[in-house]
Amino acid sequence: MITINRVQPIHFNGNTLAGGNFSRMDLAYCDFSGCELQWANFSECDLRNARFANTDLAHANFTRANIEGVDFSGAYFHDTNFRDAVGLDVPVVEHLVDRIYWEAKSGHLDMSIWHSCKTTHCIAGWAILLAEEKGTALESKLGSEVAGSLIFHASIGETPNFYCTNQEAIDWLESRLVKKV
Repeated sequence: MITINRVQPIHFNGNTLAGGNFSRMDLAYCDFSGCELQWANFSECDLRNARFANTDLAHANFTRANIEGVDFSGAYFHDTNFRDAVGLDVPVVEHLVDRIYWEAKSGHLDMSIWHSCKTTHCIAGWAILLAEEKGTALESKLGSEVAGSLIFHASIGETPNFYCTNQEAIDWLESRLVKKV
C-alpha cells in the first residue's frame, strides 16, 4: 500500500479526477467532496472516514477498499463497484428471487421507481425491503441502485437490470426461480 504522509487530511474538493488511479493508497480522512471521479479506481484503498459528499462516482471501483465511516451523502452512483469492500454490511436474503417474483405476480411491481409506496417497488426496492433494517441502512448510505445490486449479488451471485420493463423483470425473475412455476 502506498502511504501518503501528511499532517492533516488532503482536500481535493471540487477537482476533476475522473479516471484517476488511487489503487492501494492510504486516503483515510481525505475530502473528495464535489469531485468528478467517474471511472476512478480506489481498489484496495484505505478510505476510512473519507468524504465523497456530492461526488460523481459513476463507474468508480471500490473493490476491496476499506470504506468504514465514509460519507457518501449526495454522491451519484451508476455502475459503481463495491464488491468485497470492507465496512459494508451487505445482507443475504434467502429465496430473494422467489419472494420478489410472487410480489411481482401479485401486482406489486413497478420498475419505473425504486419505491412507489409501502407495497409496490421495483426489484431493487423489493431486495432492499426484504433485507429489512440492513437493506435500509445500505440504501441510506449508497442509494437504491447500489444497495439493490449488492443485495442481489450477495444473495444470488448476480445483479439484474433495474432499468427494464415490468414484464422483462418478471421474465428475468421467472427464469431464476428455485421452484419453477
